[in-house]
Amino acid sequence: QVIGEADINSLKARKLIVLQTWKGYSARKGPSYAPQRKKFATDLTRENLQSGDWKNLEFKAYNFNAKGSPS
Repeated sequence: QVIGEADINSLKARKLIVLQTWKGYSARKGPSYAPQRKKFATDLTRENLQSGDWKNLEFKAYNFNAKGSPS
């Protein structure tokens, strides 16, 4: 049922209705979606170099814009 603008204004004046804003979000699968999360290597260790595992490891991207912790 559609209510006219005049009726809405009179109901607001009598404080029988209140205007509310509803915000909703939608989440979708993006290009990097994977059903299982991969564990990325963060550091190249001595063990990785000695065993040769570094050739098959995927490393986490480094954020050069990150600020260090305050000292």
